[in-house]
Amino acid sequence: MGKITRVSAVPLVRGDAPIIADIPDAVISMVSSGGKQMKRSRPERGVSPGGSADYHQRKALTEMTMAATELIYIYGICVPPPASLPPLPLGLEGELQVVTEGAIAAIVEPGLDLEGLQADDPRLLTAVLSHDRVICELFQQMPLLPLRFGTQLASLEALKQHLADQQHTYQAKLTALADKVEYQIKLLPQDIPLPPVPDGLKGRDYFLAKKQQLHDQTTAQEQQQAELHTLLQELHTAYGPGVEGGSPTGEAKVYILVERQRAVDLQQWLEAVNTRVRHWDITLSDALPPYHFV
Repeated sequence: MGKITRVSAVPLVRGDAPIIADIPDAVISMVSSGGKQMKRSRPERGVSPGGSADYHQRKALTEMTMAATELIYIYGICVPPPASLPPLPLGLEGELQVVTEGAIAAIVEPGLDLEGLQADDPRLLTAVLSHDRVICELFQQMPLLPLRFGTQLASLEALKQHLADQQHTYQAKLTALADKVEYQIKLLPQDIPLPPVPDGLKGRDYFLAKKQQLHDQTTAQEQQQAELHTLLQELHTAYGPGVEGGSPTGEAKVYILVERQRAVDLQQWLEAVNTRVRHWDITLSDALPPYHFV
């Protein structure tokens, strides 16, 4: 029997996560990497939709400031958040802002020096993880379509035009994903050692024993792959199509989209599966933004 592990987090650097709509001509840079956290102090809170009476006046002033700043770094797309939304998290280097165009909004960080980050490997590695940290924190507050690290537009005007052009596409995706979260299920193959050869064998008997040894190992490996195929089929039957990935070590990764209220059901389903899985260890991530389904 394998074992199932519930992890509090999984590596969240997702360079393979798609951008949800084309942003021609306006994209400045896209980079994917990974790294360690860097200590950074939080600046004083600035403009955020925190429920004050002059929210709309401050929002307009913020967008005027961003127009002068030009480069706009984008974390994700959402519906316009209410004025009662808690303060937004700290961005890669500064404060986050909300830019609204009609029925769609973007969470952005104006003035981020992305070229400077790319020229400094330690800062770049930290920025990739910080990008993902911001997206996960935002996802706890609102439905969000996450964008890949490095998505930056040339100006506030370019962002507003893009939101206007893609408004119906983004609305449809937000509606489809509003009550859903992504889970990563990691399947790690257990080692299949060679069965021992009896002591004292020589000549033909030793040769036949070695041949049987390799045959038994090959059979066990085939059973392991057949078990994986069956497990994935059952998973897709129970929870719909997923996104599959692998690694050089032979582990399998599956990303599935699940309604928030079915989280306990998924855990229980995997525990039941685990009682009959002999060759795989199973790890289930926390609920994640829908990186692979946007």
